[in-house]
Amino acid sequence: MSLQYAAESRKAPMTTWWAIGSLSFGALAAAFLPAAMIGGGDWICSIYTIWPLWGMCCMVGVITGIRGMAGKITKTQRFTAAAGTILSLITFVVLTLIAMFGSS
Repeated sequence: MSLQYAAESRKAPMTTWWAIGSLSFGALAAAFLPAAMIGGGDWICSIYTIWPLWGMCCMVGVITGIRGMAGKITKTQRFTAAAGTILSLITFVVLTLIAMFGSS
């Protein structure tokens, strides 16, 4: 009985870190847009050039967000994981559109 309780008590904080990680990676990916604009020059070309970096950040944000929404979690954890997932998806779409249609 005590082993089962210990396993359950460690799962809830771990789920919280998945949700926080999703939000962090979504914010990190979104930070590439103002960083490219502040860098000066052709910022659209900069977005296109570094697409593997922000693309990977968005993918990790979505994956960790989906993982963070699994299992029995609180509303705050679910909201945080969903917000990180949605932020990562929106960032990916916006930066992809900028990179695809802005660089032509």
